[in-house]
Amino acid sequence: MSCHALVFLQQGLYTRRVGGVDQVVDTTTAYFERPGMEQQVSHPRGGDICTTIALSDDLLASIAGGDPDPGPDLAMIDPRVAVGLGLLMRSARGGDVGGDVTERLVTLLALLITQRAPGRVAAGRPSTIRDRRRIVDETRLLLNSSPTLSLIDLAAAVGYSPHHLSRVFKDLIGTSVSRYRNLLRVREAVARLDDGHDDLSGLAAELGFADHAHLTRTVGALTGFAPSVLRRALRKEPSPTVRQVPSPSQQRDAR
Repeated sequence: MSCHALVFLQQGLYTRRVGGVDQVVDTTTAYFERPGMEQQVSHPRGGDICTTIALSDDLLASIAGGDPDPGPDLAMIDPRVAVGLGLLMRSARGGDVGGDVTERLVTLLALLITQRAPGRVAAGRPSTIRDRRRIVDETRLLLNSSPTLSLIDLAAAVGYSPHHLSRVFKDLIGTSVSRYRNLLRVREAVARLDDGHDDLSGLAAELGFADHAHLTRTVGALTGFAPSVLRRALRKEPSPTVRQVPSPSQQRDAR
């Protein structure tokens, strides 16, 4: 590998030899590969299905207390990690490569690294409520100015790790950074549709959605309506209210 990577098995079993040490890899384990790592792999039971996620040094270092190397040992996938893996893969299949996927990946990495070295992930955590409020307020200001900023970009801008920013933001605001970003983007999308915006693909690209389908899913999830339905509804002229005036004879009868 030319970069760090997280590897986890979805199906099957194999053995790997690293530094003369044999390790059995199955669906209960995950491990990190380091740049330049040499390993030998054998498949005693045939094939397998695994997922490899390439990771930048900066991302790993920001989560792991400044050191990008989490070590070569296997990590057990406890229930929290298993749920995190499932949510990560679901988000990736949904196409939100800049929002939910990033936030779920950061959470998963923090869980795995915490199992090995809890102190590393805890390093740099904002210690006072003032610090926590500051980084949340700064993050909201940044997202209101540019709702396409990723969690990684936001964390670098406010000076804390993506993991700490994600946790503090949800603690104080009650929702994730990704969902907050989507709320801003959907509000803007609805405003554009109300102004007569026709190009949904262009709107999706401008607001940072992966594609037209991603825009449609997100708007539908948060409003209950597809963008095309909203566009038609917002442009529909309200029907005039017809008030029937009683005839003179009806007025006399009423008296």
